[in-house]
Amino acid sequence: MKSMFNKFQCKLFNAPGSKRTAWLFFVCGVSFCLFFQLYLVISPMHIRNLPIETDDAYAHIFKGFQAKSLFSEESPALLDLKKQLQEPSFNRGTAFARAKAYVRVFPQYNLLHSFPLAGLFKVGLSWETSYNLLWVLGFSFTLLSSALWLYASFGPGPAGIAMLFLSFIVFPGYKIAFADPSLMALGIAIFTWAVIVRYNRQAFLLVPLCVLLMILMHPVGRLYAGLTLLVYLLLSLRPLSKKIWLSFMLGVIMIATSFILPYLITSVDLKFPYYPPRVQYTWFQIWIAGIRTAIRTLFSFTSGIGGGLIVIFTAISLVTLRPERRKVVLVFIVMLGIFCIASLLYPYQAGGEILKRTWPAMGILILGCIGQVIWVYLTFSLLWLHRILIKTKDLEKRMFLFNRNNWTIIRLICGISLLVMTLNFFYVQGKSYLMARRVFKTKMDWTINEKQPAILIEQARQRDRVLYQDLVLAQYYIMNGTANLGAIIWNTEEDYSERLKLLNDNRLRFLVTWNPILKCHGNEGNSDGRFFFTDSRQLNLQFDTPVSLDNISLRIESYRHPTIVRAQVMGIRNAKNEFFTMHISGETTVWHQVSSEKIMVSELILESDGLLRLAGIKLSPLETLHWPWDQGVTLNCIIDNVRYQSIRFLTQKLLNGFPYALHVLNDSEDVVVTEVIKVK
Repeated sequence: MKSMFNKFQCKLFNAPGSKRTAWLFFVCGVSFCLFFQLYLVISPMHIRNLPIETDDAYAHIFKGFQAKSLFSEESPALLDLKKQLQEPSFNRGTAFARAKAYVRVFPQYNLLHSFPLAGLFKVGLSWETSYNLLWVLGFSFTLLSSALWLYASFGPGPAGIAMLFLSFIVFPGYKIAFADPSLMALGIAIFTWAVIVRYNRQAFLLVPLCVLLMILMHPVGRLYAGLTLLVYLLLSLRPLSKKIWLSFMLGVIMIATSFILPYLITSVDLKFPYYPPRVQYTWFQIWIAGIRTAIRTLFSFTSGIGGGLIVIFTAISLVTLRPERRKVVLVFIVMLGIFCIASLLYPYQAGGEILKRTWPAMGILILGCIGQVIWVYLTFSLLWLHRILIKTKDLEKRMFLFNRNNWTIIRLICGISLLVMTLNFFYVQGKSYLMARRVFKTKMDWTINEKQPAILIEQARQRDRVLYQDLVLAQYYIMNGTANLGAIIWNTEEDYSERLKLLNDNRLRFLVTWNPILKCHGNEGNSDGRFFFTDSRQLNLQFDTPVSLDNISLRIESYRHPTIVRAQVMGIRNAKNEFFTMHISGETTVWHQVSSEKIMVSELILESDGLLRLAGIKLSPLETLHWPWDQGVTLNCIIDNVRYQSIRFLTQKLLNGFPYALHVLNDSEDVVVTEVIKVK
């Protein structure tokens, strides 16, 4: 039976034209994957002012900023932040918030990302453009490395089908499209695995170098490096040569050095602190959170590709693979499975964070197994299997499934099953893909005027301190010139009493905060900062004291074709003067006078069919600010005739719990710069 099956496999693998077809599938799959996955990130980058996943992005960008000065922490802003974030606290929320912020500022754990980022900035690119460029390059490298790995493990045909499936995959828990340093470390690891499988004899030259790159890219690279070394030993030809052992030992030494070196070098903080802090959770709590993450992630991923049928697909793929490839895939399945399970046992992580970063490799391997099953069916079953079985009478007699009389029914059942599974996959993953694209476009979609830091510096004196509403604002302003001013973070996750202690400072002179207009972002849970009054959305302006209509001007951002804004004045009996129209040009941001009519109004409703955003309100042509602070104006965001959000433009409401008066210096875009007024 075994010899017959080997003979059967041999005929299948050497079917005429199969190699040419396989390469066609591979090229198409890789091309589709690159196009759709890069479109997922490049299209939002093109329209956003700040990088995607802004808070995470500036955590990495800020480390590039520090790399530019060789990690000097002597500036007043960094000294203040380090003192604040290292202040111990017995309050659970405060300790957690400070640890989270500290990780995003001081530990230098991704040097291989920070120095290229600083280099791109020095040649003239902005920090944001440099980060986006590294994102696209790193993401492209990871996708191409995945293609090479699948090709080396399964062959071009199955790899092409797997890459086609990968085109719309948004890995739950950790989006593979979010190319932060940890994903780039995974890309380096996958590239190394491809080299080990394809060029095993020459891999000893590359393995130590790639291990070093993984470690320098991100702390999780140590895990990938350890996995790579074990895979290298298991897949190397026997007996193991001295070169292989030397390469392996060099890798082990590098991993060990990465743990020891942070304790020997004190000038730069190379340690990755415990996060969450040790005082926060018990090991059992973190382990349970990791198990929940694993179950949720697995169910979310498998829901579109057959659920438990993945086990059957994996088994079929192993049976139909050539013996040498079967060994490779089996080694990766076992090792990745062990490492994913072991990652849950690390006691200092937030909700299975390590699993989220390691399991995409297993997901890609599963797609390879599915690609193998589909490839066997498409290439051999549909095109050549019937012809081969007619000529192979021994198989007909001894194997029921290959009987010529049963073949048509079996082929039809298999084809329909694979078709249904494929369509369901693209339906489920397509929805996730579109959701991820919408999230990348709208989440933290803020705009910061790059000239604002200079305005603040112009007003500041030496030794002044600036209070920032959150860490993103602090990082942006420090990178753009305020490093020589003191810095305080108003972290809303900290206990309020702890925050008030920070305000007992005579040097506190400025507050930088987000504009409250960001609260009026519509009803999409992942949106921040962009309320488009279009379709069923309206804006309602209410004035405590009636205002002359000819004094009201609106700053409108238009994103598409020319359109109009209809303004309805409420409470006017004369119908001729009730409605007014403003004509808006396409893709512009300008001030528009509502009307030249001298009518006293107390309420105004705005609506439009175009894609527009309100970016400012003036009650007088002489105003220099964009918004009517402390002038008795209320802005109501209305969706489907229901008030969704109400905003009062009061300086005392800019920061909840802030005890001092404020004077607005600049409020362009989505950030408000104010001067703190302390009554003596």
